[in-house]
Amino acid sequence: MNIDSFIKMLVHGDPGIGKTTFLATALEIPELCPILFLDMEGNTDSIKSKIKYIEVVMEKDVITGFSEEPVLDKLNCIRIKNDPQKVVDICNYFYDNVLNMGYKTFMLDSLTAFDYQSIKKILKYSPFKNKLDPEIPVWEHFRKNLHTISDIITSINDLDINFFCTAHSKYEDKKEMYYPCLTGELRSRIPGLLKHTGVMIEKNGKRLIRFQPKGIFYAKDCTEGSKLNGELNANVKEVLEKLYG
Repeated sequence: MNIDSFIKMLVHGDPGIGKTTFLATALEIPELCPILFLDMEGNTDSIKSKIKYIEVVMEKDVITGFSEEPVLDKLNCIRIKNDPQKVVDICNYFYDNVLNMGYKTFMLDSLTAFDYQSIKKILKYSPFKNKLDPEIPVWEHFRKNLHTISDIITSINDLDINFFCTAHSKYEDKKEMYYPCLTGELRSRIPGLLKHTGVMIEKNGKRLIRFQPKGIFYAKDCTEGSKLNGELNANVKEVLEKLYG
């Protein structure tokens, strides 16, 4: 397969629809491997045999590398528990060292979990407090979170590397549409920064993915001539065959 441009893709869908399994199918494509996989949810039992866990190596609270060299036949997975700053640190390290690390693809599962943990941390340390309930975020918290996450995705976009991330779906009553489940303006900002946004659905017992906006599902396809038309099997190889032939 001749992949002549870097993939920048968000896939959203209901919990349990198969988003993580979809990401793991990227292992079928040698051009995408090795893959660094950041697991923020811990729901990886469905792809357990396809994961190799690695650790971040720290020196004086600064990332200096990873515990092992990347392998090609599994997702090189870093499990992140309730620590959004670790994601930021890894992304910054990745940005500075990507050419020397050997990874061809970077995955984040999920952006919804990262968003949630990020806003919690901002709320904890921010001087701004909700007068009615200090545990409820206010505008200043959402604004800081918007810039934090947008800057990370923008930085990843600048890298010569493939990027896939997932998000849950959430129905917006006012828009009568399913969007990526992200706080505030992020729900439209992040898809706007990436080339492709797919929505996963189940139809007649099959897991499918759609990149063309249709009906109540938010999706996006930036290819010339809308190459990602129709409903595709939830498999990275099938999606890329439509993109690159």
